[in-house]
Amino acid sequence: MSGMDDSRVTTRARWLLVLVLVLVLVLAAAAAGVLWVRRSTSTAGSPSVPVTVVLQAADDAGTDSFVPVPAGRPVAVTHPHPSSGTAITATVEPDTGVRLVAGTTDHLYAAGRPGNPELYGGSGSLSACDPAAIAAFLAAHPDKAAAWAQVRGIDPAAIAGYLGTLTPVVLLHDTLVTNHGFAGGVATAFTAVLQAGTAVLVDPTGLPVVRCACGNPLTAPPAVDLSAATPQGTRWDGYDPAQTVVVTSGPAATQLVVVDAATGQDLTLTVGQARAATSTAPTTDSTPAAASTACVLDLTWPVSAPGWIDPLDSGFTCQQMTDQWRRNEQWTGVRGGTLALVTSDDGWYCTGVHWDPTAAPTNAVGGCDLNGQRFTVYQGEPGQRAPSSTAPSSTASSTAPSTGGSSTGASGAATTGVDEVFITPSQNIVCARRDGQFACTVKQYDFDLGDERCPGARGPLAQLDATGFSQVSSCRGDFFDGITLPDPTPYGTTLTLDQIRCDVEESGVTCTNQDGHGFTMSRAGVPPF
Repeated sequence: MSGMDDSRVTTRARWLLVLVLVLVLVLAAAAAGVLWVRRSTSTAGSPSVPVTVVLQAADDAGTDSFVPVPAGRPVAVTHPHPSSGTAITATVEPDTGVRLVAGTTDHLYAAGRPGNPELYGGSGSLSACDPAAIAAFLAAHPDKAAAWAQVRGIDPAAIAGYLGTLTPVVLLHDTLVTNHGFAGGVATAFTAVLQAGTAVLVDPTGLPVVRCACGNPLTAPPAVDLSAATPQGTRWDGYDPAQTVVVTSGPAATQLVVVDAATGQDLTLTVGQARAATSTAPTTDSTPAAASTACVLDLTWPVSAPGWIDPLDSGFTCQQMTDQWRRNEQWTGVRGGTLALVTSDDGWYCTGVHWDPTAAPTNAVGGCDLNGQRFTVYQGEPGQRAPSSTAPSSTASSTAPSTGGSSTGASGAATTGVDEVFITPSQNIVCARRDGQFACTVKQYDFDLGDERCPGARGPLAQLDATGFSQVSSCRGDFFDGITLPDPTPYGTTLTLDQIRCDVEESGVTCTNQDGHGFTMSRAGVPPF
């Protein structure tokens, strides 16, 4: 009997052991299942998102540009001299592998002397990288100006002044940036690599902030591992993610040492004054105009005739002065006042000669100024400053801007005749059409005029032709000198001066031409439309 009981006990113990083992296995499997589920959930919750980077070749204008590139116009591309040294000191960012380099590092960029045919794809000018042209286009398109200014964190009215602080250069290295196009009325950001050879505008810290070909604003890129990114666009020969750079802010500088695109030697650029670049290499282009060889040129404005340039004490080279005067001659906008004033957003202004019958005759036809550095342009042979007795009568008097129906008062001072003029009841806004030009000014105003230099009276001036966009300047000049003011025009009156219509309201004066463009002038501002 005891043997049977022992057998039953043994069998029961075996079953208990089996049950225990089964429970252990079940619990282990459940635990493994939980871990697997947790791991699967964790992996699914943070999928790897590929980063797309747009590859923009130097000759690719891109799409949705802020400033459209006219058909047939070559995009800015330069080919530095073969001896150009492009070795720079860079820091490798450990997380992305991208090379970081300060924007004011010597030889980071290339450039060229004004007029150098090697610069910007052989254009022979700086037109491919023209801050003034970008400013003018944005001023004529307020929606784009607002979006552009928002990217840069400035007021739209400050765009022209901001662009005037920038310097045109050419990238010598493929450069990672955040580019901004314009679509749907807003700025659209995308990560891009700009190919070496792309013309850009850099700020005083050396940061690329505008792509010249299309006017797009540029900002710092996000942290991107280019070796793992998905490229969009066609790779160019030589593209290497490991050699791409990200430009960071350097110490604010007044000069940048870059590579001369023509010679491969050092070239020093004055920040914000690209046209005053001087090379450290001894070349004929950098010979001061005051040297034994006179600076001569063929004038095309205001007359077609031989001419010469007196550099005064400006220190500009003959090439620099010739280039600037050509820019003045080819001006397509409105010239202000009887001085025929042209003001550029990069700080230059040029004027004609204000003809004064009481002054001694002169062969001067005008001059240009940059921050107080001025030169004068004369008609005639080098050194000829006044008409000779045998000179044709078309010298001083014929080169002066026409004064229309001018007459001489008792004092002998010239008083310019006026076709039409009106003034508001507050006597704060005056508009006039004289010598075929129409303009308005406001005497008391609550807005900033900026830092535009003025050869004459300083104050708001809005000019408008029968067609095209209005031109707004902070230089009143002498446009309203000698005007006899009539009785005020009542509010609610609409006037038509030739092909320009003006509505006189208590809130301001709005003038519109036959294209529907114009401006509204008030104490608060002069917004164009």
